[in-house]
Amino acid sequence: MGPSSWRHATCLIAGFLVAGLSPQLSSARTASEGSWVAFAPSRDLVTIDATIDGKGPYRFMVDTGAEGNVISPILAAKLNLTWTSENDAVGSGGVMVPSGITQALSLEIGSIDFAHPVFHVIAIPRELSNPTGRETAIDGILGYDLFESLVVTIDYQRGRLYLSSPDASDSPSGVRVPFRFSEHRVPLIRAVVDGVSGLYKIDSGDNGSLTLYEDSRDKRKMRAKYRRHITMVTGMAIGGPIRADVMHVRRFTIATLSISEPVAEIMYRGPQLLSNDPWSGAIGNEILKHFTVAFDYAKREIWFKPNDTIRNPEPFNRSGLIVSVANGRSDLEIVYVIKGSPAYLGGVEPGDVILSMDGVPSAHLNYDLIREKTRQPVGTRLRLMLLRHGIVHRISLTLQDLI
Repeated sequence: MGPSSWRHATCLIAGFLVAGLSPQLSSARTASEGSWVAFAPSRDLVTIDATIDGKGPYRFMVDTGAEGNVISPILAAKLNLTWTSENDAVGSGGVMVPSGITQALSLEIGSIDFAHPVFHVIAIPRELSNPTGRETAIDGILGYDLFESLVVTIDYQRGRLYLSSPDASDSPSGVRVPFRFSEHRVPLIRAVVDGVSGLYKIDSGDNGSLTLYEDSRDKRKMRAKYRRHITMVTGMAIGGPIRADVMHVRRFTIATLSISEPVAEIMYRGPQLLSNDPWSGAIGNEILKHFTVAFDYAKREIWFKPNDTIRNPEPFNRSGLIVSVANGRSDLEIVYVIKGSPAYLGGVEPGDVILSMDGVPSAHLNYDLIREKTRQPVGTRLRLMLLRHGIVHRISLTLQDLI
């Protein structure tokens, strides 16, 4: 959890594959007119309620970057589901994560019911399963299997999904963009960043903006192209912190639709990181939220309809604080401070525990509130009460643009 793109906890489960298995949902029984489902945009993720075997509701993240559907071992046990455990999922960097397979009697989303759905059973990372109660706990993930069965339309501005049959007579509105699948069944579209065309995966399980993958040998060239950038830790994966260069690119274009100066992270490909991936980058919810996006996997097309936010500037973390829930505790801990930022110049240190922010006690702070406070206008004062080695420190920061 944090005010920057602190999102890579999802790398443990999003975009996974299970060796030798490709379980799918059975065909869905849909209402003739389709079904609207509300979602609450928590942590810049799309999460909806669903019931399994008539129990629940349980909270699921809707994730085009996941190769299948997932429930946690805790939820599987609560539902009295048994699962195999001979298989491993592939997490970030190719690291194997313990995984199993189970099957329920039914999965119901809105007025749509799936009979005998199959789920991967994988532990949900702490940042998502939320044992501290700061965020809405996520019990599972709905990935490719959901999108394969239905046309899924995500209306980001209104906070709702529309689920309909691929055979429905009405076509989605907006700009049609054809796509193809990656080897792990993630949709890839053609897009352009500052005049350079490439393939980008659409990842609704990514709460960041735009990620670019570049060869590590091109690092000097990219840093010269985007001189106003910062190098920082942008997330965590199984192998440790993930570092990237962060900047505003000038223009990002999908078909005829353009977004000016979105925030982008450049992750450099090396021997272990993304070296075999064919795509140029990833599009997350900070981009997708400017549209109503309809995914029609049967026809291999995605429809983008701009909403009123498309011309809104995208601010970046103006404090320099990167915050996470401390391992094994419920404390909000500063895990990284961006060099040269207000937090850095104000004396904030990694390991400091947040007691309050602008007078809001730590117990009432969550991802969305921290993000809101650290993206306030330039010149805003941000008051922190921190605990360091048993001593309370009061620090006031003046927010400024970092990129």
